[in-house]
Amino acid sequence: MQFLVRLLTVSVIFLLVAGKGAAATNADDLRYLFSSADGKIKKGDYQGAIRDFNSAIAIDPGYAPAYYNRGTAKGFAGDNQGAMEDFTRAIELQPDQAAAYSNRGMVRGAMKDNAGAAADFTRAIELDSGNPLFFYNRGVARIGAGDRKGAIADYTSAIALDPGTAAFFYNRGVAKGLMGNNRGAIADYSAAIALDQNKPAFFYNRGATKGRVGDNRGAIADYTRAIELDPETATFYYNRGTAKGALGNRKGAVADFVSAARLGDAKAGKWLKSNGYKW
Repeated sequence: MQFLVRLLTVSVIFLLVAGKGAAATNADDLRYLFSSADGKIKKGDYQGAIRDFNSAIAIDPGYAPAYYNRGTAKGFAGDNQGAMEDFTRAIELQPDQAAAYSNRGMVRGAMKDNAGAAADFTRAIELDSGNPLFFYNRGVARIGAGDRKGAIADYTSAIALDPGTAAFFYNRGVAKGLMGNNRGAIADYSAAIALDQNKPAFFYNRGATKGRVGDNRGAIADYTRAIELDPETATFYYNRGTAKGALGNRKGAVADFVSAARLGDAKAGKWLKSNGYKW
Protein backbone atom coordinates (compact mmCIF):
# COMPACT_ATOMS: atom_id res chain seq x y z
CA MET A 1 0.00 0.00 0.00
CA GLN A 2 1.39 3.38 -0.99
CA PHE A 3 0.62 6.72 0.59
CA LEU A 4 0.84 9.75 -1.64
CA VAL A 5 1.14 13.04 0.20
CA ARG A 6 -0.29 16.14 -1.41
CA LEU A 7 0.37 19.57 0.01
CA LEU A 8 -2.96 21.18 0.73
CA THR A 9 -1.74 24.69 0.25
CA VAL A 10 -4.39 27.01 -1.09
CA SER A 11 -2.78 30.39 -1.50
CA VAL A 12 -4.79 33.23 -0.03
CA ILE A 13 -3.90 36.67 -1.32
CA PHE A 14 -5.87 39.41 0.36
CA LEU A 15 -5.26 42.60 -1.59
CA LEU A 16 -6.54 45.23 0.79
CA VAL A 17 -5.94 48.19 -1.47
CA ALA A 18 -7.40 49.20 -4.81
CA GLY A 19 -5.75 47.21 -7.57
CA LYS A 20 -6.21 46.60 -11.25
CA GLY A 21 -9.87 47.07 -12.10
CA ALA A 22 -10.82 48.79 -8.83
CA ALA A 23 -11.97 52.39 -9.01
CA ALA A 24 -10.33 54.66 -6.46
CA THR A 25 -13.73 55.72 -5.12
CA ASN A 26 -14.42 52.08 -4.20
CA ALA A 27 -11.11 51.48 -2.43
CA ASP A 28 -12.40 52.02 1.11
CA ASP A 29 -15.39 49.73 0.62
CA LEU A 30 -13.23 47.01 -0.92
CA ARG A 31 -10.64 47.37 1.85
CA TYR A 32 -13.34 46.91 4.48
CA LEU A 33 -14.87 43.86 2.76
CA PHE A 34 -11.50 42.16 2.22
CA SER A 35 -10.51 42.78 5.84
CA SER A 36 -13.85 41.38 7.02
CA ALA A 37 -13.45 38.30 4.80
CA ASP A 38 -9.90 37.78 6.04
CA GLY A 39 -11.10 37.60 9.62
CA LYS A 40 -13.93 35.22 8.71
CA ILE A 41 -11.63 32.84 6.84
CA LYS A 42 -9.28 32.73 9.83
CA LYS A 43 -12.26 31.72 11.98
CA GLY A 44 -13.42 29.09 9.48
CA ASP A 45 -16.50 31.10 8.46
CA TYR A 46 -16.06 30.47 4.74
CA GLN A 47 -19.66 31.24 3.82
CA GLY A 48 -19.40 34.59 5.56
CA ALA A 49 -16.23 35.35 3.63
CA ILE A 50 -17.93 34.35 0.38
CA ARG A 51 -20.73 36.81 1.13
CA ASP A 52 -18.17 39.57 1.66
CA PHE A 53 -16.53 38.80 -1.68
CA ASN A 54 -19.98 38.72 -3.31
CA SER A 55 -20.43 42.28 -2.06
CA ALA A 56 -17.00 43.27 -3.37
CA ILE A 57 -17.89 41.89 -6.80
CA ALA A 58 -21.20 43.76 -6.74
CA ILE A 59 -19.24 46.97 -6.13
CA ASP A 60 -16.73 46.27 -8.91
CA PRO A 61 -17.47 43.28 -11.20
CA GLY A 62 -14.12 43.75 -12.94
CA TYR A 63 -11.93 43.42 -9.85
CA ALA A 64 -9.93 40.19 -10.32
CA PRO A 65 -8.74 39.78 -6.68
CA ALA A 66 -12.36 39.54 -5.51
CA TYR A 67 -12.95 36.52 -7.76
CA TYR A 68 -9.61 34.98 -6.83
CA ASN A 69 -10.24 35.26 -3.11
CA ARG A 70 -13.85 34.15 -3.40
CA GLY A 71 -12.60 31.12 -5.28
CA THR A 72 -10.16 30.45 -2.44
CA ALA A 73 -12.97 30.67 0.13
CA LYS A 74 -15.13 28.35 -1.98
CA GLY A 75 -12.23 25.91 -2.17
CA PHE A 76 -11.92 25.93 1.62
CA ALA A 77 -15.69 25.34 1.81
CA GLY A 78 -15.49 22.33 -0.52
CA ASP A 79 -17.23 23.95 -3.50
CA ASN A 80 -14.69 22.90 -6.12
CA GLN A 81 -16.84 23.75 -9.14
CA GLY A 82 -17.59 27.22 -7.82
CA ALA A 83 -13.93 27.75 -6.96
CA MET A 84 -12.82 26.74 -10.46
CA GLU A 85 -15.29 29.16 -12.03
CA ASP A 86 -14.02 32.01 -9.86
CA PHE A 87 -10.36 31.28 -10.57
CA THR A 88 -11.18 31.14 -14.28
CA ARG A 89 -12.87 34.54 -14.11
CA ALA A 90 -9.90 35.97 -12.19
CA ILE A 91 -7.57 34.66 -14.90
CA GLU A 92 -9.72 36.21 -17.62
CA LEU A 93 -9.51 39.59 -15.89
CA GLN A 94 -5.84 39.35 -14.87
CA PRO A 95 -4.05 36.60 -16.84
CA ASP A 96 -0.58 37.21 -15.38
CA GLN A 97 -1.25 35.93 -11.85
CA ALA A 98 0.51 32.62 -11.25
CA ALA A 99 -1.38 31.94 -8.01
CA ALA A 100 -4.73 31.88 -9.82
CA TYR A 101 -3.49 29.18 -12.20
CA SER A 102 -1.98 27.25 -9.30
CA ASN A 103 -5.16 27.32 -7.26
CA ARG A 104 -7.27 26.35 -10.25
CA GLY A 105 -4.84 23.50 -10.83
CA MET A 106 -5.33 22.26 -7.28
CA VAL A 107 -9.10 22.40 -7.70
CA ARG A 108 -8.86 20.50 -10.99
CA GLY A 109 -6.68 17.91 -9.28
CA ALA A 110 -9.29 17.50 -6.55
CA MET A 111 -11.84 16.95 -9.31
CA LYS A 112 -9.61 14.22 -10.86
CA ASP A 113 -8.78 16.33 -13.93
CA ASN A 114 -5.06 15.62 -13.72
CA ALA A 115 -4.28 16.74 -17.29
CA GLY A 116 -6.03 20.06 -16.70
CA ALA A 117 -4.28 20.46 -13.35
CA ALA A 118 -0.86 19.81 -14.92
CA ALA A 119 -1.59 22.40 -17.62
CA ASP A 120 -2.49 25.01 -15.00
CA PHE A 121 0.63 24.32 -12.94
CA THR A 122 2.70 24.56 -16.12
CA ARG A 123 1.30 28.03 -16.78
CA ALA A 124 1.95 29.00 -13.15
CA ILE A 125 5.57 27.87 -13.56
CA GLU A 126 5.90 29.91 -16.75
CA LEU A 127 4.82 32.97 -14.78
CA ASP A 128 6.82 32.17 -11.63
CA SER A 129 9.52 29.51 -11.94
CA GLY A 130 10.81 30.13 -8.44
CA ASN A 131 7.90 28.65 -6.51
CA PRO A 132 8.65 25.03 -5.49
CA LEU A 133 4.99 24.27 -4.76
CA PHE A 134 4.09 24.78 -8.41
CA PHE A 135 6.56 22.05 -9.41
CA TYR A 136 5.53 19.84 -6.52
CA ASN A 137 1.82 20.04 -7.31
CA ARG A 138 2.45 19.47 -11.02
CA GLY A 139 4.35 16.36 -9.98
CA VAL A 140 1.29 15.18 -8.05
CA ALA A 141 -0.89 15.81 -11.09
CA ARG A 142 1.54 13.95 -13.33
CA ILE A 143 1.52 10.96 -10.99
CA GLY A 144 -2.27 10.98 -11.24
CA ALA A 145 -1.98 11.03 -15.02
CA GLY A 146 0.53 8.17 -15.04
CA ASP A 147 3.57 10.28 -15.96
CA ARG A 148 6.00 9.01 -13.32
CA LYS A 149 9.18 10.27 -15.02
CA GLY A 150 7.68 13.73 -15.35
CA ALA A 151 6.66 13.64 -11.70
CA ILE A 152 10.18 12.73 -10.58
CA ALA A 153 11.57 15.61 -12.63
CA ASP A 154 9.11 18.00 -10.99
CA TYR A 155 9.82 16.78 -7.46
CA THR A 156 13.53 17.14 -8.20
CA SER A 157 12.96 20.75 -9.30
CA ALA A 158 10.97 21.41 -6.12
CA ILE A 159 13.80 19.97 -4.01
CA ALA A 160 16.37 22.13 -5.81
CA LEU A 161 14.32 25.20 -4.90
CA ASP A 162 13.51 24.06 -1.36
CA PRO A 163 15.54 21.14 0.01
CA GLY A 164 13.99 21.51 3.45
CA THR A 165 10.48 20.19 2.74
CA ALA A 166 10.09 16.52 3.63
CA ALA A 167 7.04 15.91 1.42
CA PHE A 168 9.07 16.70 -1.71
CA PHE A 169 11.49 13.85 -0.98
CA TYR A 170 8.70 11.57 0.17
CA ASN A 171 6.65 11.92 -2.99
CA ARG A 172 9.71 11.51 -5.17
CA GLY A 173 10.34 8.31 -3.26
CA VAL A 174 6.80 7.15 -4.04
CA ALA A 175 7.33 7.86 -7.73
CA LYS A 176 10.68 6.04 -7.76
CA GLY A 177 9.09 3.07 -6.03
CA LEU A 178 6.33 2.95 -8.62
CA MET A 179 9.04 2.77 -11.28
CA GLY A 180 10.82 -0.08 -9.50
CA ASN A 181 13.75 2.01 -8.24
CA ASN A 182 13.56 0.67 -4.70
CA ARG A 183 16.99 1.83 -3.58
CA GLY A 184 16.29 5.33 -4.82
CA ALA A 185 12.93 5.26 -3.06
CA ILE A 186 14.51 4.21 0.24
CA ALA A 187 17.05 7.02 -0.05
CA ASP A 188 14.30 9.57 -0.59
CA TYR A 189 12.17 8.22 2.27
CA SER A 190 15.24 8.43 4.51
CA ALA A 191 15.79 12.04 3.46
CA ALA A 192 12.15 12.81 4.25
CA ILE A 193 12.46 11.17 7.66
CA ALA A 194 15.61 13.16 8.42
CA LEU A 195 13.52 16.31 7.91
CA ASP A 196 10.36 15.11 9.65
CA GLN A 197 10.39 12.13 12.01
CA ASN A 198 6.71 12.34 12.93
CA LYS A 199 4.99 11.13 9.76
CA PRO A 200 3.95 7.46 10.03
CA ALA A 201 3.52 7.17 6.25
CA PHE A 202 7.20 7.98 5.76
CA PHE A 203 8.25 5.03 7.93
CA TYR A 204 5.54 2.77 6.54
CA ASN A 205 6.55 3.30 2.92
CA ARG A 206 10.23 2.92 3.70
CA GLY A 207 9.41 -0.29 5.53
CA ALA A 208 7.36 -1.60 2.61
CA THR A 209 10.21 -0.81 0.21
CA LYS A 210 12.78 -2.44 2.47
CA GLY A 211 10.61 -5.53 2.47
CA ARG A 212 10.64 -5.58 -1.33
CA VAL A 213 14.44 -5.67 -1.35
CA GLY A 214 14.55 -8.43 1.29
CA ASP A 215 15.45 -6.31 4.32
CA ASN A 216 12.71 -7.63 6.59
CA ARG A 217 14.46 -6.62 9.80
CA GLY A 218 14.72 -3.06 8.58
CA ALA A 219 11.09 -3.23 7.47
CA ILE A 220 9.99 -4.37 10.94
CA ALA A 221 11.84 -1.47 12.56
CA ASP A 222 10.11 1.01 10.26
CA TYR A 223 6.66 -0.54 10.74
CA THR A 224 7.21 -0.44 14.49
CA ARG A 225 7.95 3.29 14.35
CA ALA A 226 4.89 3.85 12.15
CA ILE A 227 2.78 2.02 14.75
CA GLU A 228 4.24 4.12 17.56
CA LEU A 229 3.18 7.24 15.69
CA ASP A 230 -0.22 5.87 14.61
CA PRO A 231 -1.39 2.78 16.51
CA GLU A 232 -4.82 2.78 14.86
CA THR A 233 -3.86 1.88 11.28
CA ALA A 234 -4.40 -1.82 10.63
CA THR A 235 -2.11 -2.00 7.59
CA PHE A 236 0.92 -1.16 9.69
CA TYR A 237 0.36 -4.23 11.88
CA TYR A 238 -0.48 -6.47 8.93
CA ASN A 239 2.71 -5.59 7.08
CA ARG A 240 4.83 -5.95 10.19
CA GLY A 241 3.26 -9.35 10.76
CA THR A 242 4.09 -10.34 7.20
CA ALA A 243 7.73 -9.30 7.68
CA LYS A 244 7.92 -11.23 10.97
CA GLY A 245 6.49 -14.29 9.24
CA ALA A 246 9.12 -14.02 6.51
CA LEU A 247 11.77 -14.23 9.25
CA GLY A 248 10.15 -17.28 10.81
CA ASN A 249 8.64 -15.44 13.79
CA ARG A 250 5.18 -17.02 13.59
CA LYS A 251 4.20 -15.99 17.13
CA GLY A 252 5.02 -12.35 16.41
CA ALA A 253 3.25 -12.53 13.05
CA VAL A 254 0.07 -13.92 14.65
CA ALA A 255 0.09 -11.19 17.30
CA ASP A 256 0.32 -8.51 14.62
CA PHE A 257 -2.38 -10.13 12.48
CA VAL A 258 -4.66 -10.19 15.53
CA SER A 259 -4.05 -6.48 16.07
CA ALA A 260 -4.69 -5.81 12.38
CA ALA A 261 -7.88 -7.88 12.36
CA ARG A 262 -9.22 -6.11 15.44
CA LEU A 263 -8.70 -2.83 13.60
CA GLY A 264 -10.70 -4.12 10.63
CA ASP A 265 -8.12 -5.60 8.27
CA ALA A 266 -9.98 -8.26 6.27
CA LYS A 267 -6.83 -9.99 5.01
CA ALA A 268 -5.55 -10.49 8.53
CA GLY A 269 -8.91 -11.82 9.69
CA LYS A 270 -9.07 -14.24 6.78
CA TRP A 271 -5.55 -15.53 7.47
CA LEU A 272 -6.29 -16.04 11.17
CA LYS A 273 -9.52 -17.87 10.45
CA SER A 274 -7.97 -20.14 7.82
CA ASN A 275 -5.17 -21.05 10.23
CA GLY A 276 -7.45 -21.80 13.16
CA TYR A 277 -6.77 -18.72 15.29
CA LYS A 278 -9.46 -16.94 17.26
CA TRP A 279 -9.23 -13.21 17.73
